[in-house]
Amino acid sequence: MKTSFEQQDYESMAKAMLDILKPYLTQRNNDADERLWTLKETAEFLGVKDSWLYNNDLPGKLKIKGQVRYRKSKLLKFIKEQEIQITEKRYG
Repeated sequence: MKTSFEQQDYESMAKAMLDILKPYLTQRNNDADERLWTLKETAEFLGVKDSWLYNNDLPGKLKIKGQVRYRKSKLLKFIKEQEIQITEKRYG
């Protein structure tokens, strides 16, 4: 049994552990993106008033028992798409 390790041994072990943990780390990030934001959280994130959000339909908007919620992943995708469209219009 080996009692001392060299740098390459540590690197190999770290890579093997990362390969094992990677699916769990990725899943955890996806779960965070699927979180539902309240109207207030969404308004704060976008920098708009609650009333503006309530009166406009954005992707990811849903009502649960009369309460408005927004799916974070849908909002982030929508924002990214808007950035692409603006860039294409300016420089396209």
